[in-house]
Amino acid sequence: MSMEKPFQFPELVEDLTLLTPPPERGFSWLWLGLGLLALLILVIPLMWAFRSKNKQANLPVPEEPKPDPSLAAMAGLKQLRAQLTVLGKKEVGIEVARIMRVYVCDRFDLRAPYQTTSEFLNTIARAEAFPEGLEEMVGEVLAACDRMKFAAQFYSHDSLEELIDAVEHLITVTPLPVEDETHD
Repeated sequence: MSMEKPFQFPELVEDLTLLTPPPERGFSWLWLGLGLLALLILVIPLMWAFRSKNKQANLPVPEEPKPDPSLAAMAGLKQLRAQLTVLGKKEVGIEVARIMRVYVCDRFDLRAPYQTTSEFLNTIARAEAFPEGLEEMVGEVLAACDRMKFAAQFYSHDSLEELIDAVEHLITVTPLPVEDETHD
């Protein structure tokens, strides 16, 4: 059998010398210049991109043509006419008045759909764009609608048809002006 030698620690080195630190260097303009150059290389493209993006954001956006309010009004009247036998007279009065008010406001750029009837009539009377002579017809239609809504006045089916016909007439005699596209 062989005898193993017990583990022995290596001899400690007693002659340790410390390394000397590198010599102190003074302030280096080279490193400052390289740092500033690197910063400029990063910042200038970012500023250019931001400036270009802002230029694009400030470009005038072409205005989309306004939708013809007569199309929505005529579609609403057609739907209302189809439901005359189903709806109550009060609901018909409310709907006819709403359709006509929204049409007049959209067509003549008025902001008055939620005014009382007398306020609404005063607004259209002061509106320069509203054709003269039609205020009376609008007043008669709104008065009939008010009587249906608030006084529960009875109207025959034919009278309701005539009321819808009057609003359709208003829409047909006040079309949107055709814009001349040749002057662009």
